[in-house]
Amino acid sequence: GDPVMVSLAQIILHLKPAARPLVDFIVSDDGSGAKIVRWDTAVLGPRPTPAQITAARAAAQAARDAEETAEAAREAQLAALRAKPRATWTAADRASAVEALFDRAAQHDQRDARRAAQPLDTSKTK
Repeated sequence: GDPVMVSLAQIILHLKPAARPLVDFIVSDDGSGAKIVRWDTAVLGPRPTPAQITAARAAAQAARDAEETAEAAREAQLAALRAKPRATWTAADRASAVEALFDRAAQHDQRDARRAAQPLDTSKTK
């Protein structure tokens, strides 16, 4: 499918990986575009400038695209293993399945963090 574009919150997480969405910063979209509405300078330092956000967008997008490519490869690997009778699995197949499942769990943790970083849509509450 078409790549999903990174959000402002995801760009911030790319710039500040330790930032905690909804705690250290809040991004909101009132219908006129996403904006940083809260920024904890004590924790995160200075708020990124529009130029810094623009400059980081391509790198954040590339990181997201790489995650999606890796996820698709893991799912294809697991599908191929599921298609094989388990009794015929080699030690390498078992190791590959365990690694893919651990990678999938880590990916889901990252996805949960990204979802928590999505902007609050305040346009519907006005």
